Amino acid sequence: MINILHRYLRGRFERYYLKNHWHIVLDLSLIMVIFILAASILFLYIYKPSLPILDGFTKPTVNLNNPPLDVKYSITDRTLDVNESINLNISVKNSGKQAITDIKINLKSKTDLYTVSSLKKTDETDSSISVTGQDILLQSVKNGEEKNISLSINFNRQNTSNRVFILESKISYLLNGQEYQATHDLEEIYIKATLSANAATYYTSPQGDQLGIGPLPPIVGIPTKYWIFWSLSPTADFQDLSLSAKLPVGVRMTGEEAILSGELSYHPDTRLIIWKLDKATTGENSYAKFELELIPQEDQVGEVITLLESGRIFATDQLTGEDVSASFSKQTTNLDFDKFNSGHGEVMPQ
Repeated sequence: MINILHRYLRGRFERYYLKNHWHIVLDLSLIMVIFILAASILFLYIYKPSLPILDGFTKPTVNLNNPPLDVKYSITDRTLDVNESINLNISVKNSGKQAITDIKINLKSKTDLYTVSSLKKTDETDSSISVTGQDILLQSVKNGEEKNISLSINFNRQNTSNRVFILESKISYLLNGQEYQATHDLEEIYIKATLSANAATYYTSPQGDQLGIGPLPPIVGIPTKYWIFWSLSPTADFQDLSLSAKLPVGVRMTGEEAILSGELSYHPDTRLIIWKLDKATTGENSYAKFELELIPQEDQVGEVITLLESGRIFATDQLTGEDVSASFSKQTTNLDFDKFNSGHGEVMPQ
């Protein structure tokens, strides 16, 4: 190989360079130009200088898997009452090298079971951010700049048992005159469950059948027996349910009971009646019935006697894992999560 190159250079030297020295000057000049161009290309590749003169003729390359506009969402509380607003924080950061303009973030429900009724900014310090309908509009975000948006979102729920609400975000923006779009699903939002229950005290059933025994109204020194009906009609799935109430002095359990599901127990030391269920499923009715005996005393003549004092209801929401509890009153006529019906009747003298 060396001999071949040597013969080629010797032949060229004798044919061109000895006859005219301009040939060797031209060849050396071309070699120098090649070295200079190679060094320039290497320098540009290593340092990648910004060339503003080319900005008007070239468009930046956008990696769609790692776009320059980084949008992050944070929901303050993901478990809400159906009438509560969603508190959403949005962080918009331009991690690219050029300004991004005409940014629009559209928020809507992912399903028709829920609808976004209104968006409202809760921080008005940045006038470049505005809200129109379900759109958040940003005029511009400079390279390296980050903007934060705080929103209050109201929504409507259709008549459905579905308790999962998902917001969908559609983003569009301009980068050097070219439009880019992206779609994101936000974290799931859960609607709090309500545990609907009822309690009633019967001496005579709604159908007219006599259930109780003894005088009515009660008479001093003579036992009168009533039946207490507790029932649950859950609109969501619960577990580890407990419904309790306290017997006042002068009222006792007879031991007669009828339970569809769960376990009914009485604790004499605390005088608590507790009905426990492992679970309660949407649409399934559960009930517990038990008999109480009242023997009025002389000092109760003319008074209204409460058969069951106020108590509490506890349960765990299977969807969210949150504990649900509420108190119920001894003086109301319905038990609807925080209300309780206890039988009462004015005591008559013997």
